[in-house]
Amino acid sequence: MVGPIQVPAINDNALSGGYWSDIQDGLSFGLDSWLKIEQFNAQKDASGYGQKDLNNTVEVQTPQVVQSAPTPAKTMQQQLAQGLQMGTGTLAAVVGGVALLWFLTKK
Repeated sequence: MVGPIQVPAINDNALSGGYWSDIQDGLSFGLDSWLKIEQFNAQKDASGYGQKDLNNTVEVQTPQVVQSAPTPAKTMQQQLAQGLQMGTGTLAAVVGGVALLWFLTKK
């Protein structure tokens, strides 16, 4: 005879378990690594190697590029110019078509 089926217990507390402990371990590892790097940099600066590196480093200035944000008036002027170009082209095509039809009907 077969006994009752055993159902595994479900953990009702979502904050407990491996997921959050893994996140905590990752954060702890990152913080420890950062602290070791900071200690190394502090020792390097205290020993004079940092100052030697600064003296031997060549600094190159990057050109300053100033970009101005488009103003609504400038945007409207550009849109108006584009509209006039399209309108002029359309008007030229219509006038040319009418002239062509008039020329063909007069023959």
